[in-house]
Amino acid sequence: MGLKIRHHKNKKGKEIFSASIPYSEVIDININSRRKDEERLEYELKGFLKKVYGEGDYSRVNNLIGFSGKDYESKDLKKGKLGEFYVSPNKGGDLETKHVSIKLRGGNLIFKPATAIHDITGYGYNKENKLTKKFEDVINILEEGFTSDSNDDNAFIKRDKSHWFNHEGDDNVTGGKIIPETYGITQGDVFSLELLPKEYKSSGEITWGRIKGMLKMIKMQKSPPENIYAVNIHLSDRSSEEKKQEKMKFYKEKIKPYGTGVRFFVWDEPKKEFIRTSPKRQSLEKKLIGIISISGFVLSLFFLSSNITGNVVGNLTLRSSSFIGGGLFILGLVTGFFWLKKSFNKK
Repeated sequence: MGLKIRHHKNKKGKEIFSASIPYSEVIDININSRRKDEERLEYELKGFLKKVYGEGDYSRVNNLIGFSGKDYESKDLKKGKLGEFYVSPNKGGDLETKHVSIKLRGGNLIFKPATAIHDITGYGYNKENKLTKKFEDVINILEEGFTSDSNDDNAFIKRDKSHWFNHEGDDNVTGGKIIPETYGITQGDVFSLELLPKEYKSSGEITWGRIKGMLKMIKMQKSPPENIYAVNIHLSDRSSEEKKQEKMKFYKEKIKPYGTGVRFFVWDEPKKEFIRTSPKRQSLEKKLIGIISISGFVLSLFFLSSNITGNVVGNLTLRSSSFIGGGLFILGLVTGFFWLKKSFNKK
């Protein structure tokens, strides 16, 4: 079957590439040591990576597909993990470490470009070379893109879907503290950007503050505006609920013209994690249960209505129509119960 490469354009016109292959096919190739198929898959992966990162000599691509049957049960693979490989942009030049996101979904391995998280930790400069406050810095990056000629680490490759900030509350950042915004409606808030680096160099791995797991540091040099996926905002824990609603409305209005997503978070001290408050992520399972529940009720009314009107549905007898309608009604009730249960459990 082989690797399937897909692409689409985001709201900003940026072409986004992804690739997929049945996981069973990868396992079969690895277990049975089918070298020709492995070489073919490596060749296809290199073609995908060139679309994402450009031309160059790619090596260690087999790192991305070296899975065994045991990995199928791995929570890390289902949650998402980072694959690492090397590329030399110029033939015979220095190797650069690059990353790709790998996730097991619906029996397929999905490969996507790995994004990075950049915390807005200090004050930036606008095009007039004037100091800006933190949210002004966010707006400037949305307008002009991210550029840096610093040799310091300034971002981390996103580790998994719940990696939104590189700090915990007001935790350590580069040995110091993230100082929240100190003025106006943005007071007390902290910002980060999720973006796709166009140019970056890998630095290594560290355990960052109290965040679980290792983080891969990078020196990000460039990311154009169309590569900025989302603005993450940690709303001040000292803000009232009414104030938080006011803040969210303000941020949405300011960020909307740039076509970039915005997510809002609060810090859960007992759980030691960020909780996404808006927009809330709804699981695929919950969506399906909701669809089945509504469909069950609607279809049951269609079949049961024949009892009231006396009309026969298709070639079915009134008795068969009533039996199917009753079954669909019960299905709607049961799935509706589970949907409500999941909703209340989440709250």
